[in-house]
Amino acid sequence: MYTGLAAIFYFLFQDLPPITDRKLVADPWQLPLVFSIVLYAVTSVGVMLAIESNMEKPQSFLGCCGLLNCSTAFIIVINVIFGLIGYWRYGDKTRASISLNLPTNETTRSLRRLCRRFLPILWPALSP
Repeated sequence: MYTGLAAIFYFLFQDLPPITDRKLVADPWQLPLVFSIVLYAVTSVGVMLAIESNMEKPQSFLGCCGLLNCSTAFIIVINVIFGLIGYWRYGDKTRASISLNLPTNETTRSLRRLCRRFLPILWPALSP
């Protein structure tokens, strides 16, 4: 996962235009769409309940520094970073998923092939 994030960040930071070329404030009528996307990205109640019921110490799931708050904060931070850098890089041409904007050259094709070959080998070692 971290290798994929690093590869995407590498391509996002290539040839960044000046930030002054981007419109920094959107139309306020688009805010409901933004909030609905954010809620969709961080809401997975079924998964959260299943994780809590399978935990050795379910009391550490909730609380100020519990698993729920820490994981939700991590997801929000990653989404905000990708959203800001992706918009800075691609502007209004940003697609639904930032990975769709990545270049399709020989380097990215090689990375995809490498992931396809090593994921089946590494997955059993990564899963509990």
